[in-house]
Amino acid sequence: MKIKWFGHASFELKTGNNVIYIDPYKGESSEYKDKADIILVSRWHYSNCRLELIKKVRQENTVILAPRDVVSHTAGITAEAGKPWDLTEDIRVTPVDSYTINRPESHPKGTGFGYLIEAEKKTIYYAGDSSFTPEMAKVKADIVILPVGGTFVMDPREAAKAAEIINPKLAIPSHWGSLFGSRDDANWFKELLEAKNIKVLILEIGKEVNLD
Repeated sequence: MKIKWFGHASFELKTGNNVIYIDPYKGESSEYKDKADIILVSRWHYSNCRLELIKKVRQENTVILAPRDVVSHTAGITAEAGKPWDLTEDIRVTPVDSYTINRPESHPKGTGFGYLIEAEKKTIYYAGDSSFTPEMAKVKADIVILPVGGTFVMDPREAAKAAEIINPKLAIPSHWGSLFGSRDDANWFKELLEAKNIKVLILEIGKEVNLD
């Protein structure tokens, strides 16, 4: 399994012969070189979804799983919290409610989702635009991708608290280095978790990393 970060909250996962894009927003169109088997969108917002990128990577059999207001623009499957989808023979995706408690007007519950992605005997949790929420206490994952930029989402301390409760083998910070949040936030998140013996991987934009 391989992961690439385009910046902010935009990722590409490669598992087996499948390509998964998560929140395709950040980066130049030329950086999105692979055609998608699966596209996961967490919410209808400019920082989570650029239709031009979806159009570029989409092919005839691409599966899009997203909130209802995204699906109304792209077609696809409407996500429902807790409902698993076997999107290929080898990949299961389960939406998880993603919302902000401190600023509910910006990301209200029911309008966005994180995703549990099961593939290659691993479970990856992508939290999306979220505060630390009660739903996170129920998450079981080997790898977590958590926002650390503060402002509208978790700051490093909240994200570290979420990771401690989930207790993954690996944590990856997102939502830093562009719209809000800085490398200092990512580094602080890493320091907090490595003190708890949880490994942290800070990705570099455009660099593909093996997660095996």
